[in-house]
Amino acid sequence: MSNVHHQCARFVDTITRIFHHGLHVDQDVIHYLDSTVSGHDPETLRNVLQDPSNCEHGPLIELLYFPNESIQAELEGLLEKAAFTAEDERTIGTLLTARPGETRFCFSGEAGDVTYPTPNAGALAFLSRLKIAKHLDQDLITAVDTRLPVKRRDPCKVRIRNACFEMSPRKIACLKSFFAASNPDGETFDHQFRFLLCFLEEWKSPCGLLDALAEKKRLYVGQFNQAVRMESLQQNQNIETLMMSGIRSPYLNRQDILGRIAAVDDIALAIFGQTVYVENFSMG
Repeated sequence: MSNVHHQCARFVDTITRIFHHGLHVDQDVIHYLDSTVSGHDPETLRNVLQDPSNCEHGPLIELLYFPNESIQAELEGLLEKAAFTAEDERTIGTLLTARPGETRFCFSGEAGDVTYPTPNAGALAFLSRLKIAKHLDQDLITAVDTRLPVKRRDPCKVRIRNACFEMSPRKIACLKSFFAASNPDGETFDHQFRFLLCFLEEWKSPCGLLDALAEKKRLYVGQFNQAVRMESLQQNQNIETLMMSGIRSPYLNRQDILGRIAAVDDIALAIFGQTVYVENFSMG
């Protein structure tokens, strides 16, 4: 057996152990069961899983075999060392579906657990969501390992691996600058990091990072001012009267918008040593 094939086989062993140890039935699955089959107890789950003709069978498997961040974090170190290719992923998929096994589904509280033969569709869905053929930039890995405490490194790498954007040089440079300049022990670090990943997904303009952050802040300030105006109008007129007057407004959460504005300023301050100035903005 070649070394690569051996690595693939070991990874299959790891996944099957995860299935055997148990996948947590989270709130998304519980909500789905409650809204589609009027129950989320182990017996209901077993009945749907054992009936391929049930229209909820396929969607439920997709939900159940969705690895959460904690599972992905357990695998991150192994993936970083193995550096699997797309061909390796196909090999792992073949090995995984060729091996019969069972998955334990764990319910919280006193609901109990249920064990079910692992379906090929579930195993392959789980594997595809790990994004094992996506490799993080080595300098970015070094930046994470240098700046973050050990227990937080793999979760951050998982979020980067899961990010829905191409790791272009400028986006890698942005992430490296963020890790180099931010305070990983600060209360707002996680909020800033999640915001930054969303920002990088949307950052397609050719302008530089500081200008792009300024554009984003101007957008948020506009939304904030709109929310303030609507709240002022609603103090004097009810919603029905405003709608009859042709005034429409999407739902805007002032605190959520302020949180995004704060994230823009925190990131700009960490990387560039300055906040982003936008005219006509106040906290009133």
